Amino acid sequence: MSILPQVNLTCALPSEASPIIETFGLKLVATQPFKTYSKANTRLIISGIGKIRSQAAVEFISNQDGHLDRPVWINYGIAGHRELDLGSAVLADKVSSTNKKTAWYPGLSFDVPCRTGEIRSFDSPVTVYPDNVCCEMEASGFLTAVSKIAPNELSHVLKIISDNARTRLDDVNREFVRTLIKSNVDILCALIERLISLASRLPVRAHHSSLDSILGTMHFTYAQAEELRRLNRRYRALTNNDSGFQAGTGFQAGLEDCATAAQILDKIKQHVDTLPLRPSRIDPND
Repeated sequence: MSILPQVNLTCALPSEASPIIETFGLKLVATQPFKTYSKANTRLIISGIGKIRSQAAVEFISNQDGHLDRPVWINYGIAGHRELDLGSAVLADKVSSTNKKTAWYPGLSFDVPCRTGEIRSFDSPVTVYPDNVCCEMEASGFLTAVSKIAPNELSHVLKIISDNARTRLDDVNREFVRTLIKSNVDILCALIERLISLASRLPVRAHHSSLDSILGTMHFTYAQAEELRRLNRRYRALTNNDSGFQAGTGFQAGLEDCATAAQILDKIKQHVDTLPLRPSRIDPND
C-alpha cells in the first residue's frame, strides 16, 4: 500500500484558512509560533501577512519534520489584479518579488485546474496594479523556503482575485475573503489531487536536491531541463554523490548571476567538465 505524501497548505489570514479547515475537517494542533491545523496527511499553517512571516512558517514546519519524501506544498490565498474578475483563480507559472532579482517557475507538468499567470509579492497592499500580474504579499517568501526542501513540481501558489482596478481595497473584508476562498475550494481540491497523483509517480529516491532549486529559479525548456538532468547524472557519477548537485558547493556560488537557463547550463557544464574521472557506483543511464 502506497503512503500518501504530506500535503502542506499555507495561508496568511484566518479568513483564508477557515473554509479549508471546514472542508478538510482539520483540527487545531498548535497555536505557537503559528496556528497549525491537521488531519491525516493534510496540514494547514496560518503564517500571518508578508513575505517574512510566510518564509518563517515554512521553515518552522520543515525544521520540525526533518526530511519528508515528496511533500506537497501549496500557498493559497487572495491577490489583486488589474483586469481579472473577482473570484478568478490563478495558479502561478511564475512568482517574482519587488525587491529581489530571483524568480521562481513552479513545474506545471500536470493538467492545471484553472488559468495560470505571474504572481508578484509586494511589501504592502497594492492599489496601482501592474499589467497582467497578480499582486499579493506572501508567495515569494513561501517559495524562498519551499524551494530548499521540496521538488519544484510539487511546490505551488494558488491565488483568488479579491480586488481589481474597478473595486476598492477597503471592500475586501473578512466575510468577503471567506466567500471567495470557499467558492474556489473545489479548484484547490483538484490541485491537491493532481499533485498527490504526480508525487506518487516520482521515484522514491527523488529526494529534493539543489537540482530542484535550479529548475525553479527560471524557465527551462523541456530540452534544457533534460540537459540539466544529464549534467546532474554526470556530476553524481564523477563525484560518487547520490544526491547530485549540492547547495554550498563552489560551482553554485555564481549561478545567481546567470540571467538565462542557457547561462546556467553553460556554467554547470564548465564545472562538470573539470571533474576528474573516478570509479563510479552510479549507473549514468539511470
